[in-house]
Amino acid sequence: MARGEQLSTLALYNYDNSLFDELTIPEGLDKTTLINNILLATTDFEVNLPNADVYKEAIGIWSKARVKSWEYMYNVLYEKNYKPFTNLSRSERNIETRNLNSSGETLNKVSAFDSNNLQNKDSTTSKVNDSGNIVREHEIEGYSAMFTKQNIIEQEIKVRIEYDLFKIITDEFKKEFCLLIY
Repeated sequence: MARGEQLSTLALYNYDNSLFDELTIPEGLDKTTLINNILLATTDFEVNLPNADVYKEAIGIWSKARVKSWEYMYNVLYEKNYKPFTNLSRSERNIETRNLNSSGETLNKVSAFDSNNLQNKDSTTSKVNDSGNIVREHEIEGYSAMFTKQNIIEQEIKVRIEYDLFKIITDEFKKEFCLLIY
């Protein structure tokens, strides 16, 4: 078959622009961006299902089977409260049965050996509950200095390049729906 005669995903999409209507993706991931990435990445490949209706249905079936894995990846890669420089977090809650009627908060700060800036190390909160007992909550958050900030930044960049969810889904799509013959 001559190169110009192949039927690509883009050609099927131009024929039927509802081709990706059944595509299921994680909530929060931009569907238009994903579709455009797929179309761009598959223009040089012939489809393995040349019927637009069958292709559309297959995309829906395939994506519904894969969406849970993609949601897991999305949640790991796009965690809302993600703090790359925090690799230590501990929380404790103790109830003392002594009848002491005082409440308060203690905040401990530290600085690194090569810095004059203070950072929160931990905090302890004491409050009296309904029975008059003191409840103490203790939280520690920070980083344990096993890695320098530069190491963490380098690893973060590497992760963001290697684990781009748009690329992961696009690559899976190519393997599933395209004849990968150059």
